[in-house]
Amino acid sequence: MLLFNRINKSKDFVNALNKNGSEKVASKEEFKSIIKKERVRADRNNHKLSIVMFDMDASDPKKKTNGQLIENIRSRIRCIDEVGWYDNQRIGMILPYTSNKGATKLAEYICESIDGSTPKPLCTVYTYPSDQ
Repeated sequence: MLLFNRINKSKDFVNALNKNGSEKVASKEEFKSIIKKERVRADRNNHKLSIVMFDMDASDPKKKTNGQLIENIRSRIRCIDEVGWYDNQRIGMILPYTSNKGATKLAEYICESIDGSTPKPLCTVYTYPSDQ
């Protein structure tokens, strides 16, 4: 797995995602706070909550994969979704009212939309409450 060593190496990613749009990228602290709030909301309203984590590719010298990932996330985000840094290597999407199946389908779409000449980003889907 290829990872960024420091979050400041991802400033271009944050700037591109925030550019010309209302989609903002939450900091690690903000993102974890949003996760807690959305979990409480899911409990209160008895609905699903999914989170998709994308591993950023630090070995992508031209940032082609990361740039395509930016565009794919921007094209699929809803006004109720949140995007933010989970840690220095992973960016996540919080997807309220989204089942594991729906989040997996979205993650696959985003990853598969990456140009075939570049490596696909690794992603993981978490759903609360779990489907088990």
